[in-house]
Amino acid sequence: MAGANHPGELANGRFHLAINQAHVWLVDLALYEPAFAAGCLSAEEQSRAARFHFKADGARFMISRALLRRLLGRYLSRNPADINFSYGPFGKPALAPSGADLRFNLAHTKKWAAYVFSIGVDVGIDVEDLNRKVDWEGIATRFFAEKEFAWIRARPPADRPAAFFRCWTRKEAILKGLGTGLGFPLTGVDVASSPGQAIWMGVAKPGVVSTEWVITDCDCAPDCYGAVAVGQAGLSLQVEALHASFF
Repeated sequence: MAGANHPGELANGRFHLAINQAHVWLVDLALYEPAFAAGCLSAEEQSRAARFHFKADGARFMISRALLRRLLGRYLSRNPADINFSYGPFGKPALAPSGADLRFNLAHTKKWAAYVFSIGVDVGIDVEDLNRKVDWEGIATRFFAEKEFAWIRARPPADRPAAFFRCWTRKEAILKGLGTGLGFPLTGVDVASSPGQAIWMGVAKPGVVSTEWVITDCDCAPDCYGAVAVGQAGLSLQVEALHASFF
């Protein structure tokens, strides 16, 4: 059982997080209105939302951050508005020192948001809209490992864009888990494998002994791929859709 400072002992029901678990929440952002964020965000978050060029993008940011705060509040049994964050050198958010080693990561598209939580284990998550137009071949040529590019090219032409996003979400999940951002050499992370299978990888983080990561595909919808990276073997991954009624 977790120690006294672990959030698993502070939460109840579906928000009870054990030390050997990672929780993933998938959220349909259409279920929430901007008013959901009222009284929840910090002044800095409200300022960031106001700087978005398009109002809809600012609203999505507010909702996704409010969801993060409310989820953390449920795990920690705290007021969401009272939660403070710190940020790594590449922008990865973390809880400001509070005595609870609850680690998390988040990602969102225009339609979906995804969150992952664990106790004492680094985690990363990414989601990508398959309908988004990108120069997948150009990006893969520059940033993908040789095996990854070969894996994509082995697919029928019509399936290659989806294969690209499958690789991209996995790579991004690892990079977000490491907290290095795109400063880590993307070609050094090889995630080509059978879709839907856990991937075991040794990733060398600068200045840190090689870490073993488990990556699992975790899609929000048929047209929205996702991936979760967990920096420790043996954790049980619990995936659930988040409903508005939970709050």
